[in-house]
Amino acid sequence: MATLFSVKHPKQAHCRTCGKKLKKSVQYIEFGPDRHRGFYIEGDDPDAFPKTREEAQRQTNQQIVHFKWGGPKHDRRIVRISIWDGETYQGGYFCTTQCAVDFAFLLAEKGHQTVKHRDSTAYQRIEQET
Repeated sequence: MATLFSVKHPKQAHCRTCGKKLKKSVQYIEFGPDRHRGFYIEGDDPDAFPKTREEAQRQTNQQIVHFKWGGPKHDRRIVRISIWDGETYQGGYFCTTQCAVDFAFLLAEKGHQTVKHRDSTAYQRIEQET
């Protein structure tokens, strides 16, 4: 689902239509020089790349949900991490666009409407009353 927005929820958020858990809205941080982001190549300054998850945690001060290793086998370093603020989820209230559409149809079938729709159809109600 192309996420148009994210919403903060105090607890694990679930889709309002199907009940699936919503995905965490994460940000990616890559370490190292700009010339090859996300990679650690022999000859790079090793201090630009954290060696442990704890070291990366200290640098970002956010909850790390995933990290990627890179570099030669004898000197592995963390090249990329995914961080989460602990409360923001993708999609706001729905896991997919289809679930959002299904929810809208359910509400419309039950007679729910927006204020704009109500106001735009007011003239029809006035004509019916006369």
